[in-house]
Amino acid sequence: MAREQIEQILFVSRRNNEAAEITGALLFSDTNFSQVLEGPRADVERLYETLNHDPRHKDLLLLLSEPLAARQFPDWSMAYMSMAYMMIAVLV
Repeated sequence: MAREQIEQILFVSRRNNEAAEITGALLFSDTNFSQVLEGPRADVERLYETLNHDPRHKDLLLLLSEPLAARQFPDWSMAYMSMAYMMIAVLV
């Protein structure tokens, strides 16, 4: 996926998530995304359903859905890391 496409995804996600009081993180590796979503349960579930019905998404897999004592990404409407960035961070 081109960097410009990812930047567009992040721009829209951050705008929409901020309006819905959703925070989280997006991890991209080659052709796959992993995402953490935090916020009011109804809003997060609504967003998940939207993503699940979006034809650009396929094979969504919900790994965990449970209340948190505190948000892990409270200051990020959508943090982002690529696998390449993570590999560099591990090596440094």
